Amino acid sequence: MFSFQRMMWLCLFLACLGSGWFSYQYFLVPHAASFTPDWQGAQWIQASDGTAPVAYFRDTVAFNSLPDTAYVTIEASQVFHLFVNGTSIGSNAADFLNAGASHAYMYDITSALRSGANVVALRVANLDQQLPRMRAVVGIVQGNAAYYQGTNSRWLATTHSAAVFPRYLRATAWIWSTFDASSWLPARPVLNPPSELALPVNPLLYAQPLAAHWMSPGAGRQAYFIQRLSLPPATSSTWLRVGANGRATIFINGVLFAQWNGQSAKSQTRLADYFNPGAIDTVAPRTGLALGMYDISAYVHAGANTIAVSVVDPGNSVANVGLRDLTTVALVEVLTVDAWNQHTWITPDSSGSSWHASRQFVAGWTQGDATALAWPSPVLVSHPGMLRSFYLSDSNRPNSFQPIPLVLVSQVVLLAVGAVLGLWLL
Repeated sequence: MFSFQRMMWLCLFLACLGSGWFSYQYFLVPHAASFTPDWQGAQWIQASDGTAPVAYFRDTVAFNSLPDTAYVTIEASQVFHLFVNGTSIGSNAADFLNAGASHAYMYDITSALRSGANVVALRVANLDQQLPRMRAVVGIVQGNAAYYQGTNSRWLATTHSAAVFPRYLRATAWIWSTFDASSWLPARPVLNPPSELALPVNPLLYAQPLAAHWMSPGAGRQAYFIQRLSLPPATSSTWLRVGANGRATIFINGVLFAQWNGQSAKSQTRLADYFNPGAIDTVAPRTGLALGMYDISAYVHAGANTIAVSVVDPGNSVANVGLRDLTTVALVEVLTVDAWNQHTWITPDSSGSSWHASRQFVAGWTQGDATALAWPSPVLVSHPGMLRSFYLSDSNRPNSFQPIPLVLVSQVVLLAVGAVLGLWLL
């Protein structure tokens, strides 16, 4: 049986252990950022012709000329699938099944657009047998101007499968601009909308068009790029946007951060024809190079930092992206945001860009070796006209672990334990 004194020592030990663990988790372990979406007045909407747990939504966006960039911000209750001009853009189904869909989503749709009428279509399902609801806004950037088209009663919606899957059409017909949706009714605004969800990724990454030029060290199947990045003390967050026509490995301050393959194959989306059991139609995914987005705030610091990227085995021909087979290229852009929410883009086109490139690496190049920093500036390659870049939905999650120095961990834990002991002795 514990004495009172032993019980006090046990409580002290548990308090020290708990404070040390809390301090480690709070101060040292990187936490996912969250951002408030700019809905630009978009309304939560629902279908007005029924109460089925599956609803379909459509809207048309017209362009005389293609924009510099365009994106969709969306939240729904519960599972949605987004299509643009018959192309599968993205879905939160996998996140929902893994209990990770409690946030808003953004998708770049630039590569799926065309001149003339463009159809944005969504299928929303509520697995709790409630009426599906959604909110979305299409952002369009052309030059220095930005335009928005949000959900409202102009959108068409239906819960009737017969209006979505006519017997004489393919199961995917409703996601194309040629589909006759005249039988669909205008969507109805939701009177009691759900609470607003946050974004896990900085929306500035979608609103900023890609740089006009990519980097290359010249003809060859291997490329090594390095940049010395100086961050002011007021920097609050730093993001990386990466594209390459081969397998890319990213190092930050000499530590492996991520390995990126923008050419990974994406499976087709299979849609069932509900009026012809057993009949399956497929929706092709977007093709072309993918563009990865990473939050690197926890991996950089005020002052000088080194970003190093290697790219090997370019695998896209001139028919796919407009580049020669033996030209290895990369696009690396850095977004910094300061404490006053002012942001700066650092791209290969930026004045005073400090990128260096070579077709051969040297020992210590990822740490910013003097020899690597003496490499010549990269050759700027014009943005390939046939490139179809898009963002992967999970590309904002780093896939490697940043080791935390043991000395730093010890200091934080000892300070936390010291605070507990100080309070104990008062």
